[in-house]
Order: sequence, then C-alpha cells, then structure tokens
Amino acid sequence: NCLFYVKYMDNKTRSILRKFSECVDNFQESFNTLVRLFQNAGNIEQRLPFLKDENNYKNLGNETDLQQMVLAKQVTALENVKNRILNSVSDLETIVNQEERLFVDFSASVSSVSSGGVSSMDKVTTLLPESTTLASLVEAIENLW
Repeated sequence: NCLFYVKYMDNKTRSILRKFSECVDNFQESFNTLVRLFQNAGNIEQRLPFLKDENNYKNLGNETDLQQMVLAKQVTALENVKNRILNSVSDLETIVNQEERLFVDFSASVSSVSSGGVSSMDKVTTLLPESTTLASLVEAIENLW
C-alpha cells in the first residue's frame, strides 16, 4: 500500500518528504552532539571538587599556582562546552523551524491533492480504492519513516 502512494506522489511532495527526512537526520546528529556535550560538561563538573582540594597538589611543588592554573583551564573548558551547547540548541531550533515549514508545505500539498487541485493526480484517484481517505494517505507516508 505505502509503495503505491509513493509511486504516484507528485515531485513537490517527494521533495518535501526528502527534505524532511534530511532534517530528521540533521536533528538526530545535532541531538547526539548535544548529549555528548552535556556528558563532557558533567565530566568537567565532577573533576572540579577534586581539583579544588589543595591536598592533591602538596607533593608537586608550587601548589597554589598549579592549582589555580588547572582550575582556570577546567573553567575555560566548561565555558567552551557551555557555548557549544548553546550553539547546538540554536541549531536544533533552526532544524525544528525547518521541519515545521516543511510540514505546512506537505499539508498544503496533500490538501491540494485531496481537493483535486493537482490535475496530475486525477489518474491516481481513479486507481485508488474508493475507501481511500486523506488520513490513510498520510498514515501510509508516516509508515515510510
């Protein structure tokens, strides 16, 4: 059933679905990056109490300077991770906005097909069973994912 609908889908609808699929892939990649960044931030955060303990620097000489330098590096690393997290969240927001626009375009495309606005679909409607509804077409497309 699903393959039947895809076969007769117009090029605009196929293009919208292809772009949406790319957006989903981009979202997943950005989300995975975000998860790794939060893990990195958590690792840095877990090290800070250990790095703040002066006893861990006693045998190294010049303890205070070394401790301040190490803590400064970790704080800088945490700040960099925070900035990358903010960038990733912004990327995710952009992707979601693209997906919303594509969904509107897809809905309009499907609506124009169901209202007869696309003449190339006349041959398809004669091939579809009479019981076929817009909802079943949308469900078939969703099942493709």
